[in-house]
Amino acid sequence: MFGLLLLSAILRHGAAVSSCDTTEKKELHECYGAVGQPLFVHLITDTTGYEFNLKDSKNKKILKFKNGNTTSYTCCFMFFNNGTLRLEKDKNFAGKYILDIYNSDGKFHQNRTIQLITEKPVSSPVVSTLCLPRGELRLSCSTTGDSPQYNWTLEDQPLGPGYFIDGNTVAILGKNKSGDITCTAWNHISRANTTVTLPTCRGLGRLVKYSLSNVREIAVQMNTSEDFSLLDNKNIFLSVGGREMLSAFCYSKPISTKTLAECWQGLDEIHL
Repeated sequence: MFGLLLLSAILRHGAAVSSCDTTEKKELHECYGAVGQPLFVHLITDTTGYEFNLKDSKNKKILKFKNGNTTSYTCCFMFFNNGTLRLEKDKNFAGKYILDIYNSDGKFHQNRTIQLITEKPVSSPVVSTLCLPRGELRLSCSTTGDSPQYNWTLEDQPLGPGYFIDGNTVAILGKNKSGDITCTAWNHISRANTTVTLPTCRGLGRLVKYSLSNVREIAVQMNTSEDFSLLDNKNIFLSVGGREMLSAFCYSKPISTKTLAECWQGLDEIHL
């Protein structure tokens, strides 16, 4: 009972704790805990009439429970008589453990293998947006933490698999989409989300063309409807014959008329 009260008190004070139930009768249990935080493992439903030994994968004794008394052989493991084991936050407890359970007369009852895995919690996701040439919207979501998974909702409706191009981290929305979109990142021990309002994508702005000496054409279009004076720090898209070839990040600096002429002349030497 004390163990459950202790867990409840920690939760009320907002500390990050994880818990795992290994009482089900099966050979392997996987338990996940947060790095640097305690982990509670429920080993047995009722300790009455049982004794057991817990050891690691190298057969090193961790603790022994018999006649209502616990003997610990290493630090940072605390067992409560309600069947709950607390692993302290200061110990790297990841690894495999074996629990051997016996009846009170010493007769073998069952054993279980417990695989403890630690993960770093995910951080609040960062959502980035980019308007594409034809008015579509590219969204990306990223986070820190171990083995993150992602899902998206638009106005509380989940996005289907047809929207994604890189796992679930990058999504492409069609034209005229609006509303709030949420990216949720999660792993086994944590979850976080970020919501942003979709920007309006107007498609390509004015078109600049330059004809090469071989009559091939380079088309440069701004990914904005703003004036060219605001082209600095914008994405531009290069296409040949109407086919998009590459995208680039644009910056500007003052140049002389002579330098500009030399720049255009240099394009004549490009072989596509």
